[in-house]
Amino acid sequence: MDDNNDPPDPLVGLNLGGSGITNLSPTIGIFNNISTLILCNNYLIRLPPEIGKLTNLQKLDVSKNRLSELPREIGRLRNLTELDIHGNMITTLPPAMGRLFRLEKLRLEYNPLTSPPYDIITKDVRTIIYYLRDHLETRVPLPPRTWVSKPGVQLNHHTPDQVFKVMCYNVLAQAYATPAFYPHCPSWALDWSYRSNLILQEIVSVGADIVCLQEIQTEHFETLFVPELAKHGYTGIHRPKSRYNTMHDEDRRFVDGCCIFWKSSRFELNFEHLVDFVEQTMAREYLLADHNAWSRLISKDNIGLVAVLEFKPTNGKGGIHHNANFPSLHDVRGSPQRKSADFHSEQYNPGSKYILICNTHIHWNPEFNDVKLMQSQLLIEEVQKLLPRNMKIPIIFCGDFNSTPDSGVWEFLQNGYLPAHHPDFGKFQWGHHTTKDGKPGSGLRHHLNLHSAYTSVNGAEPEFTNASPLFRGCLSYIWFSQDTLKARCVLETPNKAILEEDVAMPNSRSPSDHVSLVGEFALDDGDASRKTSMPLHQQPHHPQQRLFARQK
Repeated sequence: MDDNNDPPDPLVGLNLGGSGITNLSPTIGIFNNISTLILCNNYLIRLPPEIGKLTNLQKLDVSKNRLSELPREIGRLRNLTELDIHGNMITTLPPAMGRLFRLEKLRLEYNPLTSPPYDIITKDVRTIIYYLRDHLETRVPLPPRTWVSKPGVQLNHHTPDQVFKVMCYNVLAQAYATPAFYPHCPSWALDWSYRSNLILQEIVSVGADIVCLQEIQTEHFETLFVPELAKHGYTGIHRPKSRYNTMHDEDRRFVDGCCIFWKSSRFELNFEHLVDFVEQTMAREYLLADHNAWSRLISKDNIGLVAVLEFKPTNGKGGIHHNANFPSLHDVRGSPQRKSADFHSEQYNPGSKYILICNTHIHWNPEFNDVKLMQSQLLIEEVQKLLPRNMKIPIIFCGDFNSTPDSGVWEFLQNGYLPAHHPDFGKFQWGHHTTKDGKPGSGLRHHLNLHSAYTSVNGAEPEFTNASPLFRGCLSYIWFSQDTLKARCVLETPNKAILEEDVAMPNSRSPSDHVSLVGEFALDDGDASRKTSMPLHQQPHHPQQRLFARQK
């Protein structure tokens, strides 16, 4: 007998084969740790829907029973690799089985199957699963997302012109939306004509004043997003990843990048700045100290895009106020590719209000956490160069950082500091940032005073912002400068329960593998004489239906 008080090992397999059972209790759902369930050679006439709760199940054997159908919840068994249903009375396989993208072995013989047709069920497992997957029906749209306000924030304390909404959304570039990457999703739901309609519906229905998008292909920016969003009052800029510069014209249109849109009725673009991480790496000689580290960083072609926007205050007559003796940045900015060293504080008009928007897409591979850190540091350095020396301006710093809330990237951006010994630096030397020859490094630092919008309002980051077949977690964020802005509300994000049947994203209801993030902010200028603005959290977010016809 084991005298230690360790809990018993969890049940990993359950064999009830040949036990003469006629009914399987719904309580089977409590055994959600089991990987094998054997129910063959019994008298079962049905399987309870609760079997869909066994999400760790890898092998299910219900052969030689009296089943006439399978519950649609069987499609929730996303880890199932073996399914044996031979020797029953099943006539139709539920389309939900098309979500069993890991299934490798399937026995169907000795069933009077009529659907799928004979020429399908006699083929290999992949063909059968893909057939069922592509016959999945369009599901009921997701329930409306509601606004969640920060406790204690006075939502009626700001005038409408002090309040603005920001959206951050990785839309999933069509070049990556393939069945190989997303085998759970019907091919018709991966089609760009279907997905783009839902993406545009999402953007327009939120009605954000500033929209930061990632994975926007060059062609789609020009032919879809610019003309369609212009109908709703948006103007935007786009920059592709740096590989664009090495490709032929025909291939360039498929390269994705970042873009920033804004409501032209509220803002005017004064300056845009591309942060090319390859270019920034080459410009810093200290990174050459460790050639292996340098090679890891320079081989990743991610970018950041910065836009300095000027608010358009009315002059009482509906016009835009400018100081005639002080040029706006729009007048002097020159080429968007200008070095930040050419950008001077004198270009900011003290009589105007500005906001700096930074949108980025950091490298994805979890084996390159050090690269993610350095890309974030390079971006921060460039943003700090663009700030005026004689005035504070609000900052929105958002994007897909491909980093979870327990990462060094999150800690650095949220706290303004990351020690040199942080494990995400790995074994490589990153110049003065890391420890070398026993000498302590400076780590990473910034003075932007950033705070996460969702953490500020909810006390924690969303449960997930990415839900692909192999990963669920939070990767995207909206940070804001808390000395110049207040976070008022955020748009709630779905919880994992919403994916029980859909298994993962994208799907027929969600056009991307990412969730959009939306925050509402107010300028913190200390002005108490403000008239009431209606709290946006009292306005439920209802995605507009059929805003756009499908693209042919």
